Formats: sequence, C-alpha cells, structure tokens
Amino acid sequence: IILLSLVCADAAYNLSFKHGFVPSHKSDHDSNTKETNESPSANDKKVMHKAADLFRRVPTLSALFVEVLFCQCLSSLLSFLFMVKAKEAIQDDKLRAGWTGNCYAWTNAVSGILQFFVLPIVLKHIDPTRLFLFMPSVMVTFTMLQHVHGGSSLFLAGA
Repeated sequence: IILLSLVCADAAYNLSFKHGFVPSHKSDHDSNTKETNESPSANDKKVMHKAADLFRRVPTLSALFVEVLFCQCLSSLLSFLFMVKAKEAIQDDKLRAGWTGNCYAWTNAVSGILQFFVLPIVLKHIDPTRLFLFMPSVMVTFTMLQHVHGGSSLFLAGA
C-alpha cells in the first residue's frame, strides 16, 4: 500500500509540474526570514482581512465555504442520529459494532463507486456548480426524513 501511495504521489507531482504548479515543501513561516514586530493578533487580523477579500473577489469560493460548513453540520447531525438509532435497535455492544462496521464498509464502497466512476461521468453532462449546490439538499432530505419518521429504520438513519 505504501508503494502504491508513493507511486501516486510521484504521479501527482509530475502532473503538477506539467501544468505549471510547483508545490513547495517550505512553509510560509520558513520562507519569511525577517522578524515582524507585529503581535500575533495583528497577524491574525491580516489573515482574516485577506480571507474576507478573497471571499469577496471569488463568490464561488464563498458559496463552497458555506456549503462545506453546512455539510459538516448535517453530517455530524446525521451521524449522531444514526448512532442513537443503532443504540436503540441493537443493545449488545459487540453486535452493534459489527453491524455498524458492515454499514460503514458498504457506505465507503458505494461512496468510492460514486466518486471514481459515477461522478466523473455526471460531471461531463452537468455543471459542477449546480451539482455541488445539489449535494447538501440530499443530506437535508435524509435529515428531514429522519425527523418526520421518528421510528424509522436503521437503514434510513445510515443513508
């Protein structure tokens, strides 16, 4: 697995060099050799100001930022609801661990198929902006279904 990871990393660097992007191994902190007299809070304000300017200049980036926050909140909520449902339905810890392990294995398999096979085909026909706006609505739909059907199955909670 490590060898495969090494080969993939090498291919990624070669691809980035080919398209003019040269990733640096040095951090910004290491490249700044002169000391600044500014306090850490002043540097934080500079970073926040730069981030705000970036979000104003690139509205798509702002929308993606909000989408990521939204998806993380919904994901946490759905994960919590799933674990509550699993604990209610399967009292034995060992059985519950086995069942949730299988559920996560299937979830990861479906996710991998969607990510590496279905999504590239879909992106050829649909604008990525529209697709990324649609993704949180799927999570909202499952959250609402979970709320409406309080006694729903573990399958719905896991979906």
